[in-house]
Amino acid sequence: MMRRLVITAFSAVVLAVALACLVSGCGGATPAGGPVTSASADTQAAMGPADRRVEFSEAIALEILDPSEAFSRAESVVVAEVVEELPLRRNPLADPNPAEGPDDPMAPLPVIYKGYVLKVQRVLGGKPVSEVVTMFCMGSGRCEENGEVVEVAVDTGLSLALGDTVVAPLYKFPRFGTPLGENEYWLVHEVVIFRLDEKGEAKRVLACGAGESRGASDIYTLESLSSVAESVTATALREVPPLPQ
Repeated sequence: MMRRLVITAFSAVVLAVALACLVSGCGGATPAGGPVTSASADTQAAMGPADRRVEFSEAIALEILDPSEAFSRAESVVVAEVVEELPLRRNPLADPNPAEGPDDPMAPLPVIYKGYVLKVQRVLGGKPVSEVVTMFCMGSGRCEENGEVVEVAVDTGLSLALGDTVVAPLYKFPRFGTPLGENEYWLVHEVVIFRLDEKGEAKRVLACGAGESRGASDIYTLESLSSVAESVTATALREVPPLPQ
């Protein structure tokens, strides 16, 4: 079963059921913060054909496309350069054989996710952060589990290149029940990160034209995003609950 991507103004982000689909059949836990395998971005192409494919889709609350909504949920909104892509990893806190329908909605889920190391150039709003931070997010790619090559496909999977400069809202929230170490954060959502060009134009990495109907856009200036970050994080920091998981 796979839940298709749906843009809706009324629904929260729907994840738990789709995650069960994403992780079914994947192997055991790994040490906290460690990769699932040695499947880095440089080695995935050498793995050969995939033995298995898992797909992940989700419904997105339309409101989150608006930077003022997304930034209000962040602890810090940063301008940063991508300096390293981390291998796909599985949540090491998850039960490798979870019971169906766990009672605790915050129970760690055995989701496979990825990360980027960012060199922070500027904090637009919120709390100060270290010069170098790790940002986790959902993303597509390949990994090896139990001797199989697994291709992970995510509808809203994020893909950044080394050297990209981005505007990213980060929060210290254990999304999917994942562990977070010092200077590690989750991206508020994959549809609310913006890539900066040399002219200071900020383009949404995952373009979502449906946001236009609610006053959101896929293209902003750095100045406009900075103004939003300063205003909403100053008044709403930690007052707005994290996105439902």
